[in-house]
Amino acid sequence: MLMIYLAALDSDEERVKMADLYNNHNKRLMSVALTKTHNQDMAEDAVHSTFLAVIKHKQKVLAMDEIAFLKWSVIVVKGKCIDLLRREQHYAEPLSDDWEESLPADDVPVDIQIAQRDMYERLIGHIAELDDISRQILEMKYLLQMSLEEIGNELRFTSTQVNSRIARARAKVRKIMEGEMRIH
Repeated sequence: MLMIYLAALDSDEERVKMADLYNNHNKRLMSVALTKTHNQDMAEDAVHSTFLAVIKHKQKVLAMDEIAFLKWSVIVVKGKCIDLLRREQHYAEPLSDDWEESLPADDVPVDIQIAQRDMYERLIGHIAELDDISRQILEMKYLLQMSLEEIGNELRFTSTQVNSRIARARAKVRKIMEGEMRIH
């Protein structure tokens, strides 16, 4: 695999840095991915996607020190694992006549529950389409419930930059979903 990543880089300096990062962190990232997915193939796909993200964002990532790269890559590999698990869950959900039984039993009518579930799944799909950093920031903010300062420390942004990225990412998703509503 390493040769594939190296072939995608432009300079010998980038290739040396990528080889070092791969050799130093591949096993650790694989361990994180296996812990998250419990599936060898999925874990390999997540790690592979992470190193492709390194190439995509090489200007920033290859300039990071080892600790910053480790933090960044663990966040990315976890995000890739979540994407793969969601995709698998989406395709693995059996079609069933007893769909009403799978919905929570509360006072919300079934048709409203179905609409809310559909809206949630579309929202998650649109978030997954965002660029890696925007998606990670939203996941850190809303799934991991990290503060702006904690996110900034992890990604080396100021709190103001994190807040701006959250606002822009939310606006992108909102615009996509509003466009969908106009179409339907």
